[in-house]
Amino acid sequence: MMMLRRLDIDKADELEVVPGRVEGDIFSRLLQEAREIGPFTTEIMKHIWLNHLHKAESEINLFFRFGYRFSLDRLEAACKRVIFYGVTSPDLVKTVLFSRLDSLELNHTTDIYGQYKLF
Repeated sequence: MMMLRRLDIDKADELEVVPGRVEGDIFSRLLQEAREIGPFTTEIMKHIWLNHLHKAESEINLFFRFGYRFSLDRLEAACKRVIFYGVTSPDLVKTVLFSRLDSLELNHTTDIYGQYKLF
């Protein structure tokens, strides 16, 4: 049984444990900085934040659609593959799915595309 490598993603675990905690910390810090500048800067900062959230939601929904296009099991296998190789790019997940790389065995001596590396 092959063990997955754990990615070093700051605060990623906290996102699951306490939804909104990390985002709330960031928002609070940015809000405080904006308020020190002035009310109009604060208003624009809030709009930037909301636009960011709407964009993220849209991108995640597009990402989930791969599960319905290819299958939920294949999406999970593709995600497992990119994480195994130390990446979290949704574009790479898409490449893995379209290239059917999700069915390849995970191996530390190969790259994400299943090709052997020369050491």
